[in-house]
Amino acid sequence: MDTKICAQTNVAAVDNSAVKCDGLTSDECTIHEEAIVYLGLPENSSMKDVVDKLVLSLIDARNRISILENL
Repeated sequence: MDTKICAQTNVAAVDNSAVKCDGLTSDECTIHEEAIVYLGLPENSSMKDVVDKLVLSLIDARNRISILENL
């Protein structure tokens, strides 16, 4: 019977703990540096603007899906 001997490998330890926030930050202070052309947003838009546009886009998509389902 052949005995296989596996060499020990080093496995990196990963810290998956949540990053702690120093405090709350307004969504008006968090900036998305890249332009989001699909949403019609210029570069350096606030996260509030990004989220507002995403919600409007979702509402529009839901309405269009509803119309298509009713055809």
